[in-house]
Amino acid sequence: MGYFDGDHMGGLGFFGMVFSLLLAVAIWVSLLVLLVRRFAAPWQPPHADGGQRQDGAEELLRLRFARGEIDAKQLADMRDALAEDRARH
Repeated sequence: MGYFDGDHMGGLGFFGMVFSLLLAVAIWVSLLVLLVRRFAAPWQPPHADGGQRQDGAEELLRLRFARGEIDAKQLADMRDALAEDRARH
């Protein structure tokens, strides 16, 4: 009698209860993932240089210098040009 006619699970029975539980868990997990992604620092892979990530252009210059493709003066000039370009942007 009263407001509810039937069982206390709202007419959906056991499967309705399981579905609503899974839905609630999915909502909480989604919220947690969104919060972590929003406030966590972006992940960067470890590098062979002790964890210090270098700019791609500077890394290429360093490799070209190590292979002997450019000399020390060219390396310094190109690094200065990169620094000036970064300062403008």
